[in-house]
Amino acid sequence: MSLPPTLRVGALELPYRHGDPDGMLRRLDDALAQARGLDLVVPCEALLTGYVSRRGDFDLTRFAEPLDGASVTALRALARAHGVALGAPWVERDGARCFNSYLVVDRAGATLAHYRKRRPWFPERWATPGDLGTPGFTLGGVRVTLAVCYDIHFVSRLAGAALDAADVLLASGRMDHLKRVVVTREELGERGLPRLLAGQRFPGQVELVTREG
Repeated sequence: MSLPPTLRVGALELPYRHGDPDGMLRRLDDALAQARGLDLVVPCEALLTGYVSRRGDFDLTRFAEPLDGASVTALRALARAHGVALGAPWVERDGARCFNSYLVVDRAGATLAHYRKRRPWFPERWATPGDLGTPGFTLGGVRVTLAVCYDIHFVSRLAGAALDAADVLLASGRMDHLKRVVVTREELGERGLPRLLAGQRFPGQVELVTREG
């Protein structure tokens, strides 16, 4: 009997910083250099920019860049340099609209999935609700779908087909919020889908929580 496919996923422990994308890219580079034997590295939502300033400013529009902008280009380069698939969170600008977006790239830097947060949390007044649906991709024989933070409350209703087609749900966001979801909510119904939840405390670290496998 052949063994089921295995996806080796790592989450990062990086100090929280706001408004320092270049510094966070350097820290990410250093962290990836220490990663060994991983197929996919999962940063949290808004890793490069921070989610909210210490003064309570949630507006990230000044950091917005297009898909071919400097941040995504740098994240693709890191995936290539370290030979690992990488989650690439960034603030996306598309014309006059801005999105809380999450890209997943393979070890060559090519796009596996492009996700725009579908239900921005209420302080994210700068963010347009995502219009790309819920993507799925396959890595190492494992079928993965995505959600970002607050979306996990709605993923079963909004993305049932994507969940049904997936082996695992990858969710990125603030860990304090995601922990409450894991402990107190069962938004995935009876699907029994494993969830990989990566998030960031303020001002703590990124963690990975696995549930049901």
